[in-house]
Amino acid sequence: YPTKMVPLGSFDLPGTISDSRIVGDVLYVIVHEDGSCWNCDANRPATAVVSLNIADPLAIDKVDELRYDDRSGTDSWQRSVTLTPERLYVAGPEFDLNAPVYSTIEVIEIADPTGDMIPSATLTAQGQVSSHWQIDESDGVLRIVSQPIGGRLSEPSRLQTFKVVSPYEFQPLATLDIQ
Repeated sequence: YPTKMVPLGSFDLPGTISDSRIVGDVLYVIVHEDGSCWNCDANRPATAVVSLNIADPLAIDKVDELRYDDRSGTDSWQRSVTLTPERLYVAGPEFDLNAPVYSTIEVIEIADPTGDMIPSATLTAQGQVSSHWQIDESDGVLRIVSQPIGGRLSEPSRLQTFKVVSPYEFQPLATLDIQ
């Protein structure tokens, strides 16, 4: 009952949880470690994707972890996640003042029901992708909506589509600038 909540289990993770999803008995947690948090590597700010087996809430167990270093140099680079039953898409913008804004999308295969994760592809999208609302996969097509960042308002928002050939291969289909 909602009025009779009691904790059943817990699992400590360093950093700030920015997103999470459950598939079966596995909880996937996206954690941003800014380098100054409890148990963080002070010299290596990063975003970690952690899979936890939650089949028994009294014995939560870490299954796997993937780390993506903060390449912005600002300690504020967080990624967001979009999930299908087979894949996680972990996206975040890249910051380079001398280049057009783009985002990196790490594709992680999660088809293993035990929570083992397999990095499978890295995609680049034009523009900023900073929210799970900006990525969607349906019927074998990955859709990404990106936006300009900060003072770069001369750059358009974009819709990009990719055919999902396999977890390791994504073929660009179309790009549409949105004014």
